[in-house]
Amino acid sequence: MTFTFVTEVILLTATWIALVGLPVWLVNTSPARLSATLGMRDYVALSIYISGLVFETYADYQKFVWRKAKDLKQHNESFISSGLWSISRHPK
Repeated sequence: MTFTFVTEVILLTATWIALVGLPVWLVNTSPARLSATLGMRDYVALSIYISGLVFETYADYQKFVWRKAKDLKQHNESFISSGLWSISRHPK
């Protein structure tokens, strides 16, 4: 690897981080009086997000348990087709 290549990668990475972080920085540095209060739509969106996160976490847990049982030779299924994992990752 050359010095130029490494410099380009570092500059590209720094640019990407700056562009991605800019909206967060702008929101966090704006005065509080400019921020709107949370409304019903915000709470609905938050509840949908939390529901999806819990759904995915439980599906991943079921996959973990299934994989552990497979490693212990408790079953010989080649693919999990039950529980939340079956509908969250690979629907039938």
